[in-house]
Amino acid sequence: MSITVGNTANSGVIAGVSTTSFALNNDKTDVIVLVATRDTRTLNAVSGITYNSVALTLDKALTLTDTDSTADLDAEIWRLQNAATGSNTVAVTFSGSVDTGAVFAVAVSGLNSSGQPDVTGGTAVALGGSPADPSTSVTTTASDTIVFDVVYNKTGNALTKGASQTQIGNLSPNGGGDRAGASYQIVATSGSKTMSWTTASAPDQDDWAQAVVAYKATVVASTVKQLSALGVG
Repeated sequence: MSITVGNTANSGVIAGVSTTSFALNNDKTDVIVLVATRDTRTLNAVSGITYNSVALTLDKALTLTDTDSTADLDAEIWRLQNAATGSNTVAVTFSGSVDTGAVFAVAVSGLNSSGQPDVTGGTAVALGGSPADPSTSVTTTASDTIVFDVVYNKTGNALTKGASQTQIGNLSPNGGGDRAGASYQIVATSGSKTMSWTTASAPDQDDWAQAVVAYKATVVASTVKQLSALGVG
């Protein structure tokens, strides 16, 4: 079964909240939720996410504890397989009040029911003396996967996803001074996969945190293999 992507939705920009909720019309079988937030020193990460009141599983969380300001960054990816279809509520609870951020959700089908995720990764960069655009590589082990990423970037410039990626959302929290984006790419071979974003003008990059998760597709045995197993042919 091939991986397919359906409807997407997002919270819009969130600010000064400890919870947020919005509707996603799940026209597939599974739901992936991606979160990017900024908080002042005492980072208030996600404490739980539900879809239609069913809890999601956290697959990757990454934190940048900033060294040159009080703005810590968090990027997280959560999963619910065999989710309810139709329009239901994505409800996110934080451990405290977050300063700014955004939550993205996407419906997807064709994920293997076991052994998930295939691989996870993440990068957190403080600007320092070496500015760089967000980029994280992971090495997938399965031949057919979908790779998701979510990034919070403190740059005030526009953020553009990599050419091989499909954008889920791209918002400007903190009065337009930051950027939060999420995307995916479906790949048919295993190996190194890079999820990247570029700012509108270098060297105006700033601190960022990016989480990446790859999920493998359902494996469908070929007719030849099935017949061979039955002693035919």
